[in-house]
Amino acid sequence: MKVFRFIFLLTNGILLATNSRAQTPVEIIDFLKKNLIIKYLGDPNTKDPKIETIDPEKIIQNTKGIVFGTKNNNKMDVNAQMVTSIYKDRASGKGGDGLFQDALYQILHLINKPA
Repeated sequence: MKVFRFIFLLTNGILLATNSRAQTPVEIIDFLKKNLIIKYLGDPNTKDPKIETIDPEKIIQNTKGIVFGTKNNNKMDVNAQMVTSIYKDRASGKGGDGLFQDALYQILHLINKPA
């Protein structure tokens, strides 16, 4: 019984010490846009491949799901779909993945720095 009480008090203490305010989906996406940086090699088979950063605003506006590369570029469309699921609105039915967004949000809060 003492162990259960200790765990209960410890858990409640941790929850009270953290920010317990629920975030809206819009706030989560805004946080991810500011704190998650995604880079890729535009053409890795060249002598000097260029490292490029994916702009979240372009992903949000993109309707075809092709964020980088081309649709027939070595299955890059699957990777683009994953990146799209991070930044698109979950309620619109246009590719946003709420569970994935929530998990990334929590991870970034745990490490407490942009990734």
